[in-house]
Amino acid sequence: MNAPRFSVLVIALALSLLIAGGRAFAAQARSEDLTKPLTLEQCLRQALANNPDLSVRQRETAVQQLEKPLALSRFLPTLDVESTYTRFEDQQRTVPAHQNNQPGLFDQDHFLNELVLRLPLFQGGRRVAQYRIAELAALSANAQFTTSAQDLVLNVAGFFYGILQADQVIASTKSSIHALEVQKRTADLQVSVGRLAPLDAMKVEVRLASLEQLLLQLDAERQVLLAQLARSMGRDLEPSSPLQLQGRLEADLGELPEFEAGRAQARANRSELQQADADLGSARQALIAAEADIWPQLSSFARYGTESGWPHDQRTEPGALDGETRWAAGLMLDIPLFRGGATRTRVAQARLRVDQAGDKLRSATLLVDQQVTSAYAQLTNNRSRLAVTRKNVLLARETYRIEQAKYETGKSVINDVLDAQSAMLRAEVENSQALTDSILADLAWRRATGIDLIKHFHLEMGVSQPRPTETNP
Repeated sequence: MNAPRFSVLVIALALSLLIAGGRAFAAQARSEDLTKPLTLEQCLRQALANNPDLSVRQRETAVQQLEKPLALSRFLPTLDVESTYTRFEDQQRTVPAHQNNQPGLFDQDHFLNELVLRLPLFQGGRRVAQYRIAELAALSANAQFTTSAQDLVLNVAGFFYGILQADQVIASTKSSIHALEVQKRTADLQVSVGRLAPLDAMKVEVRLASLEQLLLQLDAERQVLLAQLARSMGRDLEPSSPLQLQGRLEADLGELPEFEAGRAQARANRSELQQADADLGSARQALIAAEADIWPQLSSFARYGTESGWPHDQRTEPGALDGETRWAAGLMLDIPLFRGGATRTRVAQARLRVDQAGDKLRSATLLVDQQVTSAYAQLTNNRSRLAVTRKNVLLARETYRIEQAKYETGKSVINDVLDAQSAMLRAEVENSQALTDSILADLAWRRATGIDLIKHFHLEMGVSQPRPTETNP
């Protein structure tokens, strides 16, 4: 092997190793990215980018946007090439005579090739109504997308904070289990020296087994929340790369918002009302389009082409025309006289759909008012609960400390210690639940009043979103 060929092989081998190493490093980087703890904002960003249900809504919005140029094309002329073949029973003049006694060509087979231009001039307002329907359908689809995106953000936040709460409860349960294990070892020593009855030691074991079962249940519930969060984020939850989160249960709550201001803001900004209003407008325009069938239709046309017969069957005469190129232009008026009641039926259906869309708008308005009222009630209730549970945690911890000290000095029994420990765990769980509910109630209030949760978390979307005026509670 000569030196140049050997050098080429060495370089090729080095490049192959370099590419393979780069691919392995990139794969490792992707794996590390999947295993890194995610914040709430990162989870929301992945959900908005990868959620399949939201992607369906986004594509539907794009489809409806294309309805506008389609409706606009109905105002423009159409240009077609038309070819016609006709065979008659008897031979017919291939080309019409242009003067008396003009000889012509007769044939059973006729061919007509034309360039045809058509332009509708008056259709009773149908084209304008169809264009407005396309505009309103695009608004309705965008409102549906906005609703889906806002609900997705709220759901992802609910799963995220639910997992954080589960972690907090699991940590409290493990702390209680650790305290009971210490208590169990102490009780076993006391039983061995005769200072404690075996029944009291059994009570500690029963309580410890109960907490271990609770821990298993909490872990199973956490796995369910992780699966729901992963599904909302559009990613698979693989055992080899479990989803890890980072965050804290913190409630930065200010003063309570004003209910009437929130309801007015909801009626102005909720995408559900915007969708219902757009659907009502579409129904009204559909009624106009249906009523257009009552009016005459006026259109213009222009033709340019050639007409001839089949060459092998021609009977020519001197000076006879065997084909010609000609043009024509004119107007066509179509006056509907009888359609079997179809026009009247379509108009009646369109009027019923207008009434139906009005009822849906009314129903959506009432539903929004109900959601605002419910969100406000939950907001006030959860804030009150949070204040109470915080005090209960302090009292329960102090009670447990006192009962533990009394038991160690022989002034209390094991039942009092176990009850105090159980009360402390229950107080911590209730406080964690109240804190989570307060955080989610604040987000639910923002969602109910039409505040853009995407902008609230400083995120961006590829599809334009409405910009409501935010009133921070």
